[in-house]
Amino acid sequence: MRTEIFLVVILTASHVQGASILFFHNVASYSHRVATWPLAQALAQRGHQVTVLSPFYFKEPNPNITEIVPDSVEKYVDRWLGSEFDINLRVTKTISPLVSHIFSFGIETCKLFLTSPELQDWLNKTRTLDLVIIDNAVAECGVGIAYKYKAKHIFFNTVISHPHENDFLGLVPESFAIPELEDNPLVAPMSFFDRLRNTVTSLIWMNVHSSYIQDVDNLIRTHLQAENMPYLYDLARNASLVLYTGDPVTDFPRSHPPMFVNVAGMHCQASGKPLPMEIQAFLNGAYNGFVYISLGSFIMSSDLPEEILALFFQVIEAFPNVKFLWKWNGDFPEKIPNNLLMAKWFPQRDLLANPLVRVFITQSGRPSILESVFHGVPMIAFPVIGDQDNNANRLNNMGGNIKLELGTVTFIQLREAIADMLSNPEWKYRMQELQTILRDRPMSPINTAVWWTEYILRHSDVDHLKSAGFHQPWYQRRLLDVWGVLFLVVAIFFLYCVCIIILTIKLMLSVMRQIMLIFKLWAKNRNNGVGDTADMKLKMY
Repeated sequence: MRTEIFLVVILTASHVQGASILFFHNVASYSHRVATWPLAQALAQRGHQVTVLSPFYFKEPNPNITEIVPDSVEKYVDRWLGSEFDINLRVTKTISPLVSHIFSFGIETCKLFLTSPELQDWLNKTRTLDLVIIDNAVAECGVGIAYKYKAKHIFFNTVISHPHENDFLGLVPESFAIPELEDNPLVAPMSFFDRLRNTVTSLIWMNVHSSYIQDVDNLIRTHLQAENMPYLYDLARNASLVLYTGDPVTDFPRSHPPMFVNVAGMHCQASGKPLPMEIQAFLNGAYNGFVYISLGSFIMSSDLPEEILALFFQVIEAFPNVKFLWKWNGDFPEKIPNNLLMAKWFPQRDLLANPLVRVFITQSGRPSILESVFHGVPMIAFPVIGDQDNNANRLNNMGGNIKLELGTVTFIQLREAIADMLSNPEWKYRMQELQTILRDRPMSPINTAVWWTEYILRHSDVDHLKSAGFHQPWYQRRLLDVWGVLFLVVAIFFLYCVCIIILTIKLMLSVMRQIMLIFKLWAKNRNNGVGDTADMKLKMY
């Protein structure tokens, strides 16, 4: 209790009154809104004027927050991340690398935002803006809005670090140990060839990101009348702060400078609310608990191949004494097992906080795995796209899940995975250990996020938080110039030694040839009756 009072006093003392703050989501699923919404609410509660610009309205709106959702952006993102996303690409393992399409998606979304009448109307009405908090998923478009109002900007990483981000913000890439974000990532620890591929991946992302920045720069200059704007790449990388949702449980420990602030689990709640009557009625008598299934906010479960859906239904029927809840996107099947309840929406955080939940079958999106660890719920992972493979792999290494593949999973694999988690208490014990690690911190994630956000508002210059390598080119941060010189010195010394050895050998061979010649002459003269060495020397000369 004293600790909470102390934190309230600290936050109150550091309060910044009435700043105008914009939250900007460009390439985002609804789960990104879930991750950032608590900070928007907390800042609004503290008297700041908060506006959220995104492709989705929040399902539980706050009257103190202005939401702007351009109709064109909403339809485009819903189509790209919803109706047109083909889950069978993952099933057949033909899904393309994320780098091949994420940046083009970002360019098109930025164009739709900047040309939308909803945003243009808000820009015409808005006179001042102090801070833009940008969902850092290909969202440099928001930096253009920050520049228009001479506002600072903060990146909010709703996923793990993108491969280009380290070089972009002046950090040393840790490709030697940490697998980069991709659809089919590597698994740590990595072999030499894994590290080679991992390093090349980061360089490819860096190159494609630079090209993408050029296109977005042109869009901003055109549609925000910012002809004299400095190059967007330089503006964007001058971020004041990065609010980061990675932590040592769900992500690898990373060597970050002070400008990276860990707010993992900010959207999690300590206890759940009472469940809706329909769900509670279904769970009555669930003495063996329940299993919750959700493949995320945009993956259409109904698009799964019939044989995979049949497999899931057969596995569910194999546990008649266990209840199953399945968040279902699309048309509902005509016949389902008696112990299964399907719905288009479930209060996920309340379900994971419920003491009856036993297993969470998830696609391993970052908000979902943080909620699961926060409440100590073991997971069965079926990753699909983006950072989900990385998330699933990390939790698998930490002992928090069983990772399976949608395209190859068998009835026996899934049945045994669920049975193991239901019967083996070690899963729950391990998740409780991870839960303790995630929750054990000096200040709650939301208080941390609020304090650092207002810290940025209080200080005009925050360069002291940035990496010392911020102004160095990428090859200097990797010490390629140093290693190049060292290699050159070693190579020159090696060549020098080789030359000395070769000259020495040549000299020795020459001396040996002279000795052999003398020996042959001496032997010849001796055979000819010349017995005097002095006479032989005279003949030689």
